[in-house]
Amino acid sequence: MLKFYDKQSGKEIDSVRFGIVRVGESKIVDLTVENTGNSTLLDMKFLFDNPEVEVVKAPVRLNKKESGLLSVKWLPRLKPDRGLQCSLKFTADELFGEDI
Repeated sequence: MLKFYDKQSGKEIDSVRFGIVRVGESKIVDLTVENTGNSTLLDMKFLFDNPEVEVVKAPVRLNKKESGLLSVKWLPRLKPDRGLQCSLKFTADELFGEDI
């Protein structure tokens, strides 16, 4: 199981809040991703419900109880009338047993 934390505040989150960003500018939000499970996660992929949000940096593997940096970027194509908040999903393969 993964938990996501806002890197700045340290608070656990279930969605990414970018706030308002002007067209032509971008904003990167850094998150801490923690594997709280008892298995190693491999081939990790992070998905967002907005096509304007992209992953800049992400772990592809996290051993049990390990954490890593997830950086995501929003580059709005249209003038937003409010800040963006998008949900966060992931997929991964699990490796049970000893870490390799």
